Amino acid sequence: GWRDDSQAIVAWSSNSFLIPNPLTDTEGLLDLDPDEEHETVPYTAEETGRKIREKISGYKAEVANTSHIFIMGLDSATPGRLSITFFNEMDSVEYWNNIEHWHTECVWWQWNNKNKLWYVGAPSPRTIAEVAYGKSSDEKLRRQTVARLLPCIIEKRPVPSDLVEACIHRACNRNGLESWEWNVAVNTACALFRYRFNSTKKQYHYTMSLDKTITERGYLYGRLLAVAELLEKTAQKTSSDTERPTNAEKLMQRFSIHPHSTWEILRKALDPYLQILTKNEPGLKFYYDRELASIHALFDRNDFIDDSKVSGEFLLGYYCQKSEMFPKKSSEKEKENSQPKE
Repeated sequence: GWRDDSQAIVAWSSNSFLIPNPLTDTEGLLDLDPDEEHETVPYTAEETGRKIREKISGYKAEVANTSHIFIMGLDSATPGRLSITFFNEMDSVEYWNNIEHWHTECVWWQWNNKNKLWYVGAPSPRTIAEVAYGKSSDEKLRRQTVARLLPCIIEKRPVPSDLVEACIHRACNRNGLESWEWNVAVNTACALFRYRFNSTKKQYHYTMSLDKTITERGYLYGRLLAVAELLEKTAQKTSSDTERPTNAEKLMQRFSIHPHSTWEILRKALDPYLQILTKNEPGLKFYYDRELASIHALFDRNDFIDDSKVSGEFLLGYYCQKSEMFPKKSSEKEKENSQPKE
């Protein structure tokens, strides 16, 4: 079960088989068996999915359609009064299938602070509520949000669009957030948007890796912002030991609302940093110029000059572009420096 102040949510099986807390994150699901020797949480999408399927297949084989699962939510609005806010009885195999669907589809990169590594998984409902409305939000609002997410997990219902938008807004507004808090917000927003988009749209399917064939304006603008941020950070490191917030980081929220006009500002602000790279790291300057040009080439002109607010694809493009560039910067630099100079 799960308890938060006056709210309690409990799940049990008719045959007393051990079942997971429906409100746990993927890390909690993988550590379900208390007698199993602890293993390092896998950090790739394929490995995480395999571990989840193995775990759930074992339980489905054990119960073999002979068990039913009951899920009940309770809350005490006032002292002395208890109400049942949610109740569902379902076949155990259906329950496991829905749990597997949530933990393999509503996923993005997550940080395991205990083992100090990244892994792919689903955020917990409490994390989603805190990202959407802040840790200092009203307790009643947090409990209501968790209750709204419960059917999404055990019944495969779509995540409410207002909740997805609240997480996206929080992730775009990084001012006042510590680095780890902002990373949690971005990861959560990406997981929710990708899950909702892939469940309702049919034209293409978003993955967690960079897709250079996507021409959606929000995705492309997110890629541009990521390149601008990394370019400025790289120039800062080559010219001094002092690292300060980049223009891209400071203007991220404005960029998500008015991308074209904000990009015009950012592009001009990049000129001195390009000059620094030209002087100190010409190979990296060439690399960033090439990345910006390749992204620009994918834009439809009308999409590029459109200054209206971008959708959640913006965060997916931003995150995937940064992830793609991090391991390649040094190799591009080495490759460029190894070429014979005329």
